[in-house]
Amino acid sequence: MNSLPKMSWRLMWSRRWVTLATLLALALPTALSVILLVVRHQTEGALKKDAGDFDLVVGAKGGAMQLTLSSLYHLGMPSGNIPYADYQALKNDERVKAALPIALGDNYEGYRIVGTDPLILDLQKHDESPLLTLKEGRNFTPGTFEAVIGAQVAERANLSIGSTFHGSHGLLQLPGSEQHTNFTYEVVGLLKPTGGSHDRAIYTALDSVWKVHHIQESIHQVFQNPTPLNKEVTSVLVQLKSAGMRLWMADELKKRPNLMVAVPINEILSLSRIYLAPFQKLLFLITIGVIIVSSLVILLAMWQALERRQASFLTLRSLGASRSEILRLLFYEVALLVIIGITAGALLGHLTVQALSGLIYQRTGLILNAWALAPGELLTLLTITLVLLLAGLTPVITLYRQRAL
Repeated sequence: MNSLPKMSWRLMWSRRWVTLATLLALALPTALSVILLVVRHQTEGALKKDAGDFDLVVGAKGGAMQLTLSSLYHLGMPSGNIPYADYQALKNDERVKAALPIALGDNYEGYRIVGTDPLILDLQKHDESPLLTLKEGRNFTPGTFEAVIGAQVAERANLSIGSTFHGSHGLLQLPGSEQHTNFTYEVVGLLKPTGGSHDRAIYTALDSVWKVHHIQESIHQVFQNPTPLNKEVTSVLVQLKSAGMRLWMADELKKRPNLMVAVPINEILSLSRIYLAPFQKLLFLITIGVIIVSSLVILLAMWQALERRQASFLTLRSLGASRSEILRLLFYEVALLVIIGITAGALLGHLTVQALSGLIYQRTGLILNAWALAPGELLTLLTITLVLLLAGLTPVITLYRQRAL
């Protein structure tokens, strides 16, 4: 019996519909585990990557998480504004390496128009790599309505160098929202994709945002008396000369009556504990469920196969096959079922992430590498494989010991 693997393959596909159903029952839950592992790992990694770019976020009184999400990730609503003088004080603090003002208030097709300083294109991360890099064009100029746009904005809003657009009032795209048609923005720069929140932002000069809202406030005044330009910022992103100063400076700034301070990396870790930790527990329970369900499927499939093949086993014995050869024949069949099912499940999981990556990028700006292995993925797949092999061989070994084979 020198072709036992080939014979196992023929036996397996002699019941092709049962085999296909078994493989599907093994592949689908395995794919679910892979999808959850990859998406969780890459999402968490992207959040931590953006959080590590700045040491502090300073804004109006409110929630630290709210301040972090609205300022760094362009998610949710900010709690208010702070005087421009507070930004200047932070900028001139000897402990501060760089202070970047953020002014919010308008959007274009749902993408936030972020008033800031041209310094944003000169900033470096803590590892000395550029925070942002131009793919095409140049930086915006203070005092103008020039804009540098993120990769997703360019793609989804169909904007390119030289394109013009008008902002809409508010941070969300709502039906009937007022457009600022008196102010026309011109795209002068396109950013390279970052895989983070910068891909969903439109960066422009700080004073252009002030001008838009100064005119807006004047129009809405009953007597339309001229008022001085109100210089405020929504928040300030701060890089310190030493990360060890974070808590010291945060405690100092929190004592000021109008300021709220957040340490971004701490807030994201807190977010992980509150939301992602339960997700990890859910992932663990799903993995356990995958193992249990798949084990029952292959256990029942093998029992059924053995009951129907008693006559075939007797024929093989009459042709000179030993009990150990029949045992190996069945082992190969179980091994083929499990390996094909788990491999198909892993491929299906990564293909599903690939298919979903466009939607996830559109909604969150996160770029997912669908084919990158998540930490623990190989160990999970190996564990499922070993457990399924054991489950599939259980009826074989039982009948072998009872001399029913």
